[in-house]
Amino acid sequence: MSRYQSRVMFDDRRLAILDIETVSGEEVEEGEFPPWATHVPVVISVLTADRNLHDEWQFEMTSIRFCEDEEPFERLEELLRGRACVTFGGRNFDLAVLMCTAQATRNYFLPALTAAATESRSTSAKHYDLVDKYSNYGSARGCSLAMLCDAVGIASKITAHGNEVGQLYDEGKVETIVEYCEGDVISTALLLANCRAMEKGDSSFHASLTSQLVRWIHEQGHDHLMPFAEIDGLAELLRQSLIGQIDAASRHAQLNADLQAKRALDASFTETTHY
Repeated sequence: MSRYQSRVMFDDRRLAILDIETVSGEEVEEGEFPPWATHVPVVISVLTADRNLHDEWQFEMTSIRFCEDEEPFERLEELLRGRACVTFGGRNFDLAVLMCTAQATRNYFLPALTAAATESRSTSAKHYDLVDKYSNYGSARGCSLAMLCDAVGIASKITAHGNEVGQLYDEGKVETIVEYCEGDVISTALLLANCRAMEKGDSSFHASLTSQLVRWIHEQGHDHLMPFAEIDGLAELLRQSLIGQIDAASRHAQLNADLQAKRALDASFTETTHY
């Protein structure tokens, strides 16, 4: 056996796709961004995306409002538990802000958040940061979420922009911030579908995640998410997704059949023959 052990692999079957919106009391020059440690969360939006053995995705969007929720970190921990966290730049901002805020409020036992925030960036199975992936861990110059989404044909920044969050918060428009945050989460999910498919060399991953997420958006009927469901070539993606589901169901059925045959063979050795 090789002395080089393979690392724990990122599991793309159980995901928590996360984005936060924040405000800062730090005074800075116009156009500058306040240091991350001065920010406090206003909203955390998390899309849980769980894929079963038949290649069917189940989605749920949860937005935690810090100004209203009495236990925001406990709720976040429930969403992250057993899932890999997916962010766009979360290692440098979102998770750093959350960890700092948790410490400020004496919330120290948050194992799922801590694992996502502190595992080594190149070997982490608990955090998949799209900024790391697209920049090859900083080798390429950084791009914004909007730039990358535009480059690959994904909608982004429909209802607002990040530099407007402070004003919206001062005006008491928390629901507008929620809608904006949820939109960024959907953009991040669609960007993940592209990035991960390229990484795996598997177009069916892109087809299944994208087409089933679009179907879920239509089922939910939320107006602020509808623009993200306008995907070119959707009919073909749906066809590929259906083929993938059929193939997955066939593989699962064969595995079950093989398992039953093995159990029957094992049981036959325990039978007592009477003469």
